Amino acid sequence: MCPDWACIYDARVAYSLNAINYLAGANQPIFPTPPGQNSRLKILDITTLLLSQRLQNGESSDPNKMKKNHFIPQADTYLKYLALLRGVSTNLWEDPGRIHEVEMLLFSLADGEIYSDVFERLSNRFSPCLRTS
Repeated sequence: MCPDWACIYDARVAYSLNAINYLAGANQPIFPTPPGQNSRLKILDITTLLLSQRLQNGESSDPNKMKKNHFIPQADTYLKYLALLRGVSTNLWEDPGRIHEVEMLLFSLADGEIYSDVFERLSNRFSPCLRTS
């Protein structure tokens, strides 16, 4: 409807954003993930991986408290997403108007390179002598 400033926010894009956060150390709040159908992305639950890095000792297991402490509020998600896209577009091309290219890149890499990077990070956590085929 508004191609000058609006982009699609879906499960693949959220997965990519959260996976990048996970791979970079989980220092940023988690983007809520809309429901998706991609079985490959569902097998490596990025939200759980992020929480495994962000949770502090003794922190409450109450989902509402976890959402408040670790997730971008639902009402703020889309605007924060658009701001992030504009920032990336500006950094890459010195043009905040190329947000659709950033969005397409996040979408297209989700179940390929990004999934593989998350899998590699997980598989390298354990010593080779502990792995079984």
